[in-house]
Amino acid sequence: MNMGPKTLVCFVILVASEGLAADLANPLPADPFVWLEDVHGARAMDWVHAENAKTLDVLEKDPRYPALLASARAFAETPDRIPTPSFLGGQVQNLWQDPAHEHGIWRRTSLADFGNPAPHWQTLIDVDALARAEHANWFFKGANCEQPAERRCLVYLSDGGEDAGSWREFDVSTGRFITDGFNLPRGKQPTIWESRDALLVAREWHTGEVTVTGYPYILKRLQRGEPFSAAKIDQSIAALKRSAALVKANVPQVAIVCLVFAAIRIVASIMASVFVPRSALFVGSLVQDALLMLILPIPILGTVLLYLDIRRQTEGLDDAGVRAALAT
Repeated sequence: MNMGPKTLVCFVILVASEGLAADLANPLPADPFVWLEDVHGARAMDWVHAENAKTLDVLEKDPRYPALLASARAFAETPDRIPTPSFLGGQVQNLWQDPAHEHGIWRRTSLADFGNPAPHWQTLIDVDALARAEHANWFFKGANCEQPAERRCLVYLSDGGEDAGSWREFDVSTGRFITDGFNLPRGKQPTIWESRDALLVAREWHTGEVTVTGYPYILKRLQRGEPFSAAKIDQSIAALKRSAALVKANVPQVAIVCLVFAAIRIVASIMASVFVPRSALFVGSLVQDALLMLILPIPILGTVLLYLDIRRQTEGLDDAGVRAALAT
């Protein structure tokens, strides 16, 4: 077997991961419940309703159920419960839910006022009112605010509470969504601020650009005012993608080496358990741990060197150039 430098780097990186040999030797079977991925499909919803009916049938037959349900609801909805606080722009923010606001009110008050028995809250977004106005089932999934001012925030709203949602730019000082601000339509899309006028967004830019679990892996820089088609691939992520492609290209060789390595470890463990006295096993374990500690820096160094090499190759390339480099 001819192992080139790339394969060797992949081998070192993979060997450092505990349990990889077992994963390669025993790939996951086909998922018999993959049809549940169509979360709003007729078959999936029929299954949900059937399982709910089974659960309710058991619960409602228990004579303790009505009292326990009423007690739990009373605790969850009591108006004198302590609001869960977090800081936003030097003030205290909170998402408050009660019987009149099932989806919640995103609100804020001053730190000094928060210490009072009845703080004077300023409503930022009434999620229930927004849902009614837009004929949607909005759930508030949090806000990501531009540092350090924390005046402009990306508010994450999910229709129905699913993982996928939309980001909208919101001005905390005015309490309004910004008309010409950032507005990312529905998707699974981790997003952070790079600057006041630029975001780093991971989403399904083109059909199929997601992992097997449906999450995005391509990160792009989106400038204020530009269309999605103008977003550029972040080169550090392009480098990581090229690394993944490199590992994938060498999987057969790496898998063989890792399986051989795993077999050697298994045989060594069996021999040790048979021929080595128990008192010596503890010493042997310590020696093995010490060797692993000495070896661990090697995959880290290999990863850094591979990253730097790919960064050098993709430096200065535009979006098309990076895609071409990734395809090689």
